[in-house]
Amino acid sequence: MAEETYGHTSPNKMFGARDVYGIGYDPERAARRSVRCAIIGAGGVAQAKYLPALARLRTLWEPLELVAVAEPRNDHAHKLEHIYGGRWYADYQRMLGTEQLDAVLVLSPDALHAEHTLAALEAGLAVLVEKPFAASLSDAKRMCSRADELGLPLMCVANKRLSPPYRRARQLIADGGVHHPALYTTKFNLGYDYVDLQVLLPVDPAVDAEVAAWRTRGERIQ
Repeated sequence: MAEETYGHTSPNKMFGARDVYGIGYDPERAARRSVRCAIIGAGGVAQAKYLPALARLRTLWEPLELVAVAEPRNDHAHKLEHIYGGRWYADYQRMLGTEQLDAVLVLSPDALHAEHTLAALEAGLAVLVEKPFAASLSDAKRMCSRADELGLPLMCVANKRLSPPYRRARQLIADGGVHHPALYTTKFNLGYDYVDLQVLLPVDPAVDAEVAAWRTRGERIQ
């Protein structure tokens, strides 16, 4: 029987049976109370990356439970509910008001990140937001300020920071094996669809300028 694919990449092809991030089984960690999380937005990035990753973590006895998914599209929600479990909500506010949660993953379209993040923070939840953090600097500042006021964790996804090659490179630099790097180059093949996303779903130019400054000089634009 052919393997059915949801989103960009099938879960089995994405992770298979491999512990891709070297998490391993930790009895002490596995014995902790499960973190009850929910997802807002079950589009392409959720189907290709997050849901398969959450399923893989469960096979490692990671104390994490996907409780609910808020997704207005019925076709996405029903097939994902069948594969990954959790309850489906068409209305994210109803989900936040109904479920007993610890954390929320905001995987919705960029322009909705601020709305969904602020709602989750007001519900008293830790929040992980997919890149870009927000569609404008003013939204990003509001999100950070509210998280600080409420004393809640708020983080933007920095997946490469935890990727084994990057961690190894950082360790080599810290140990003195690479001395002082003068130039770093990388290449990502994201396909032509990525160009379409940049054209059709643009963010505030100030956000792009901020990202460019941070990536090239490690500085923030004031």
